Amino acid sequence: MERILTRDELARVVDAGFNKYGLRYPLDDLKEMVPTDLSMEAVSKYTDAITFAKVGSNDREFFQRQLTPIPPGVEVKVNITGIGNLAYIALNMEDEETKKKAQALYEQILSSYVPTK
Repeated sequence: MERILTRDELARVVDAGFNKYGLRYPLDDLKEMVPTDLSMEAVSKYTDAITFAKVGSNDREFFQRQLTPIPPGVEVKVNITGIGNLAYIALNMEDEETKKKAQALYEQILSSYVPTK
């Protein structure tokens, strides 16, 4: 995380309760989560530290290449943290264009979601 986040961003993630791996919850708990059973707000709680910090800094450039639609016929495997990141961006990012892209990708992924093993 230290290579990606600024000092201020690092301080925010520590204050928010993220562990040294950038997570708020134990991996075993995360493996049990099914995002299609939860609201977007509930899923957003499973965001990782980097997304949390970059949203807090409104770092739209950081997210631009990551928020492209998935081409038809392409299968994507995403865990609860990845989906939580999209939900967190869609709900909390100041930049409206980034929020809309995250919302669209979140909906696209959930529409064909299959839990990862």
